Amino acid sequence: MKQKPCYILGIESSCDDTAAAVLNHNKVLSNCITNQEIHNQYGGIVPELASRAHQVNIIPVVDQALKLAKIKLNQLDAIAYTQGPGLLGSLLVGNSFAKSIAMGLNIPLIGIEGGSGSEWVLVDLGDIIIHIMTPTTRQHYNLEELWVSDN
Repeated sequence: MKQKPCYILGIESSCDDTAAAVLNHNKVLSNCITNQEIHNQYGGIVPELASRAHQVNIIPVVDQALKLAKIKLNQLDAIAYTQGPGLLGSLLVGNSFAKSIAMGLNIPLIGIEGGSGSEWVLVDLGDIIIHIMTPTTRQHYNLEELWVSDN
């Protein structure tokens, strides 16, 4: 029996790179990252410049991730985003963008606490349960419960 698709968009904006990935169950369909070269001239990351660059980059990065995954925005089943730790302004850009999409599509929103390097992986455990692992945490989410609690 063929499994019904379960598309999850992941958004990462905790520091100076804007990233978006689309997953279908445990398969990564796309993974797009945009670097911010502007910080090179300062010898380190400038938080305000990072926030502004995320505002410019987030729409093209998400659009590219969806195109590479060959899906449309309205096919998403959930949105996951990095809610911390990181630069406050940068996190707010990803948070606000993720919340806007989730509200507009009426789908679950999953905030992820990142770890060292803010790398995280979504692993499917079935049609409605996902498991999210970061270097420091393990979280389980039942998408059915998220839909019920959000509506």
